[in-house]
Amino acid sequence: MAEVHVSKAKLINDKLVDFSYWDGAEWQTDARKSQRIAGITKSVSEQFNVVELEEKIALVSQDRSRNVKDIYSFIADKPEGPFSNEKLLYKVEESGFEVDSMMTYNAMVHPQYRKDGKVLMCYNVNTYSMTKLFEKASLYQPRFIWVPVEKIVK
Repeated sequence: MAEVHVSKAKLINDKLVDFSYWDGAEWQTDARKSQRIAGITKSVSEQFNVVELEEKIALVSQDRSRNVKDIYSFIADKPEGPFSNEKLLYKVEESGFEVDSMMTYNAMVHPQYRKDGKVLMCYNVNTYSMTKLFEKASLYQPRFIWVPVEKIVK
């Protein structure tokens, strides 16, 4: 299972300095004492997204170990967690998914884009077939969806 750890640093003169790492109870300067964030029950994807929505911290990811068509969220009060409230936000339904040997990846929340109580999200699609990629360009591009903010944070 891919785990999430968290660190923080100061930005001074365009350089990150004074790193510290969350050990599950407090911040440490020794990275070897870092512990995974509590409450994340899915294996997160290689790229996941952490954003602030409605005074909550939301972690959004695809389930890397089981079904990358499923996009989940978890919420916390602080970036170091603990996280809870696992929710299936969206299930990717692409026509021809198996026939076109498609994959999905990089689910992202774009909190700067909101309307009517919804936030813009995206995920990318691609194909494992180089032949199909040149036959059907739509197999390699992002998809955008609107997700109710309340669905994520409540």
